[in-house]
Amino acid sequence: MFASDRSGNFDIWRMDIDGSALLDLTPGPSADLDPAWSPDGKQIAFVSDRDGNDEIFTMRADGSGLRQVTTTAGSVQNTQPAWSPDGTRIAFTSTRDGNQEVYVQHASGSGAPIDLTKNPADDSDPAWSPDGNQIAFTSTRDGNQEVYVTTANGSGQSVDLTQDPGADSQPAWSPDGAEIAFTSDRTGNNDIFVMTPAGLGQTDLTNTAASETEPVFSPDGGTRVAFTTDRDGNDEIYYLQPIQPSFQFDLTVNPATDGSPSWQPLPPRPIAGTPIKHIVVLYQENQSFNSVLGPLCVALGRCEGTLTGTISTGGTIDLNPAPDIVPGAGHSQTAQTTAMDGGKMDAFDLIRGCGAATHYACYQAYQPEQIPNIAALAQNFAIADRSFEGAVVSSWGAHFVLASSQMDGFYLDQHINTPHLSGPGWGCDSKRQGGWSPSIYGISTAVDMPTCVPERDGSGPYRPSQAAWVPTIMDRLDQAGLSWKIYSPPVVDPGYIWAICPTFADCFYTQQRANMTDPGQFVTDVTNGDLPTLSLVVPLYSDSQHNGKSMRQGDNWIAQQVSAIMNSPDWSSTAIFLTWDDCGCFYDPVAPPAGDGIREPMIIISPFVKPSSTDSHDASVNSILAFTEHTLGLAPLGSLDGNAYDFSGSFDYSQPPLSGIRLSSHPLPKWEVAWLRTHPAPQDHDPS
Repeated sequence: MFASDRSGNFDIWRMDIDGSALLDLTPGPSADLDPAWSPDGKQIAFVSDRDGNDEIFTMRADGSGLRQVTTTAGSVQNTQPAWSPDGTRIAFTSTRDGNQEVYVQHASGSGAPIDLTKNPADDSDPAWSPDGNQIAFTSTRDGNQEVYVTTANGSGQSVDLTQDPGADSQPAWSPDGAEIAFTSDRTGNNDIFVMTPAGLGQTDLTNTAASETEPVFSPDGGTRVAFTTDRDGNDEIYYLQPIQPSFQFDLTVNPATDGSPSWQPLPPRPIAGTPIKHIVVLYQENQSFNSVLGPLCVALGRCEGTLTGTISTGGTIDLNPAPDIVPGAGHSQTAQTTAMDGGKMDAFDLIRGCGAATHYACYQAYQPEQIPNIAALAQNFAIADRSFEGAVVSSWGAHFVLASSQMDGFYLDQHINTPHLSGPGWGCDSKRQGGWSPSIYGISTAVDMPTCVPERDGSGPYRPSQAAWVPTIMDRLDQAGLSWKIYSPPVVDPGYIWAICPTFADCFYTQQRANMTDPGQFVTDVTNGDLPTLSLVVPLYSDSQHNGKSMRQGDNWIAQQVSAIMNSPDWSSTAIFLTWDDCGCFYDPVAPPAGDGIREPMIIISPFVKPSSTDSHDASVNSILAFTEHTLGLAPLGSLDGNAYDFSGSFDYSQPPLSGIRLSSHPLPKWEVAWLRTHPAPQDHDPS
């Protein structure tokens, strides 16, 4: 979040860390400045002159619920709001006593504000310590600007932390309280510095000839610092990683004046209090919603499906009967973008392998009798018929998002071999590279970066990476002391490319790697009563229903996994999400919401799912993360899962628990078994 005059006057704007999802929260003629997120991430305090002078207001994260906190008259200025860590108070700077002082007021606006600094010098820029016991601020009481700290109730002495002849100001605490960032002109121009809360180790992070001001740490471990800089000729929001500060990236990229960055906090959610103690994700390969469930939806009349498709000429064709061996077709990021055609969903025939020469191979759908176990689960439990890819990506990206809710700047689905270094899979041990950009504004000029998300200290990739550490759902579960496993193909299986853990150095090179095991272990763990709190189950390549593999074999595998749960004591406390990672890329008629990819099959299976129901809320893989976080009381990983629908409409915890259903295995024809044995590797070379 930041303030910008790009609309003609200063407004408060909200965006994701990559510059996407840009939204003006305060459109109108007033000047709105100094935004600050509340600790729960649900409210925003800001300064506005809409009443004739600068006052502190609050609003909800979507811009609604406006409330005035301060009320003064004349030319008094109330600026620089800062929330207390418990969210009950707001510190701010005010000139109501004739000079700048730091005041504290109840966040509701009730009660009289308390003058915290009480000094004839100018005091400003309040910043609460994470424990709420101290407030750092800027003061001129020693003749020049210095960063001071005092007790939050004003009872203690104010201590000069910076003690430098330069102008030091704008303190900001790191989330763990171990560092304070601040602005200083001691080098001849404003730079961003950091120091300990005792004022030790004062270090220049930005070190440029431009002016850098208004630092603020990211909420998740303080791994990044956002700040304002004029290095591009106008004020922009940049960020850097303190562990490698030479990499500094423009987030806003706009000719307007952008400043006052504020990160949205990611606090843990209250535990939902449901019977669900185990969450299982079965993550299959390369199908669209309509290719798997379209004919069933038409037959049931309770979900959106079709038996025809639109091609790029504008014509309509019948969908082909789908062969059990899934046809090979393009399904890269570029192919998917082509197929969607800006939301028209009419250009699947322009994908490689899908045109008239192949009898429109992408225009196909499976009849329920071809996938009897999938069909039985869909008929008896919940279908989510507006669940989309969390981003326009193929398989590596889809598995990336399942773990972290975002792609960390890896905008291009590329896995480029690095000469003399390439290893297995597509993650850290592959030594491969992929197209990366810090924001959406640089996608067209993305640089090659190791396809390995670094650890917090930057280690992990085979060479230095500009990509930042990002948290995963595995990290959240570890922090909460909850169990998890990733059941994924071993390195000898072609499906190792989807193994999830190798993409994150924080998983692959740490003790988390011990939680990575073969998918064959899942049924054993269920049978032995060792079902983790979260299970991410990725099939072997042969069971994945990927292009070139058998849908029936995958259907049998799904039946085996789900039956094991239904026949175990843990069935009474489990929610299963059966879904597919990307389109394959097979025809689907439903245009996705902005930022999402093609619609994917989603079947939700649990004793507490509304029986034979359809959930038509917009959803994605981030909705699985949202369900997990809300059910277990975990902090969101970012704004995408934090704002995602959580499938709550699919569940009724007050209903009598549903029983499991009988699922069975159906043998493949001998010719097909032989064919599959002689075609073990992928038939295509698109990333997925």
